Amino acid sequence: MTVETQTPGRTETLIRVSNVKKWFPVKEGFANLKTDYLKAVDDVSFDIIRGETLGLVGESGCGKTTLGRVMVCLEKATAGKVLFDDVDIFSLSSKELRKFRRNMQIVFQDPYDSLNPRMKVEEIIAEPLQIYGTHRGAELKKRVAELMNVVGLSPVHARRFPHEFSGGQRQRVGVARALALNPRFIVCDEPVSALDVSIQSQTINLLEDLQEEFGLTYLFISHDLSVVKHISDRVAVMYLGKVVELADREELYQSPLHPYTKALLSAVPVPNPRLEKKRIILEGSVPSPQERGPGCCFSSRCWLAEDICREEEPYFEDCGSNHLAACHMIEKDREAVCNLNPDWPNKE
Repeated sequence: MTVETQTPGRTETLIRVSNVKKWFPVKEGFANLKTDYLKAVDDVSFDIIRGETLGLVGESGCGKTTLGRVMVCLEKATAGKVLFDDVDIFSLSSKELRKFRRNMQIVFQDPYDSLNPRMKVEEIIAEPLQIYGTHRGAELKKRVAELMNVVGLSPVHARRFPHEFSGGQRQRVGVARALALNPRFIVCDEPVSALDVSIQSQTINLLEDLQEEFGLTYLFISHDLSVVKHISDRVAVMYLGKVVELADREELYQSPLHPYTKALLSAVPVPNPRLEKKRIILEGSVPSPQERGPGCCFSSRCWLAEDICREEEPYFEDCGSNHLAACHMIEKDREAVCNLNPDWPNKE
């Protein structure tokens, strides 16, 4: 089911993800026969507004990176559509897609493995410009110097190799490469998870400055809820291949609806111990995407689960104020909270 996920007052949709699936075949035996599918991304739908940052959070293995790679066509989707300015990028031919790729780029998670160790930094940044033939000769060198300046690197170091830079500097090289062709959309795949805390803040500030300067749109993938709260306009929560909740940043962090989101937020440390919330400990482990049965993807670990949760998959629908969630127990949980606290949710 396709769901409208736009924020009121902002109607310019840049990207529309509609019922996207990415299933990997599982093969076994000497003959390498297909026996099943691993559902890494399973029927995901959401919109990204032009100029916003949509945060995508969830624990490791939930399908965040796979979804990001599918959205920029680094992985071929099993089903569904991704509309970029109303253009279905999955339906483009190889030649058309090659031309269209300059509109969307990706910053990879690991700055140590995402750069070719045999290429100098100037060659890494210049490569997309050379492939598309946008700059040559002196113009190419000038453009590389401009990009290095934009991301806070000195052009005098352009002839160095990646191993001669720190982790934060390497990530800046990756950002410069992503900016080379003036894209409109960038997938930031955990761009700060491999960096020291002090370097993380510098990289986040850089991404925010670049977004303001060039009007970029981000999908920011991370498992760090504090970072996502800082940089995102809206946040989507993913579990076992499905987006289970999506809302404006403040709305989601203050009034989460899905039990999984509540468990995630309860684990976020707070500076003042007196304000710390009770930690929600989830029982069991995350099921394999290959073994997940019918019903809600979270039902095996949810403390609110009833028979309907294990039998019927909940719709991803608007629960009010453009706050979307996929859970059968939302209304029941709201009633329980109201009985305990009559002032909720109006209590300041």
